[in-house]
Amino acid sequence: FMSFPAVTVPAEMSVEDAVERFFIRHRYAAFPVLDGDRPIGLIDATAIEGVPGPRRASTSAGEVALFEPDLLIDEHQDVAGLVERDAFRRLGRAIVLTDGGGLGVLSITDVDRALRALDLRAPTRS
Repeated sequence: FMSFPAVTVPAEMSVEDAVERFFIRHRYAAFPVLDGDRPIGLIDATAIEGVPGPRRASTSAGEVALFEPDLLIDEHQDVAGLVERDAFRRLGRAIVLTDGGGLGVLSITDVDRALRALDLRAPTRS
């Protein structure tokens, strides 16, 4: 279900640069923020909007990253359990840690698309 590999934002990058280099270029709603190779949270439009324009050049992505332990999941996590988590319902996405050490992002949109695709396989009623 997840988008893999995740496009990630370095924690030390300014919010201003993250907007230009990630949000505008890739057009995703949120990105995992990494401190080195360690995920420290997500940055999304809401986090950016909370930083006044004049402070965006001096505020790092790591400073505004949304961190909730419930948003870090293992790739074998049961999706049904994930969608019941408050943090996932509130933010609509989670960072997926893969066995190979990579990162993915699972969004509520990904889950919805997968469920719709599975519904297409179900026999139709006559």
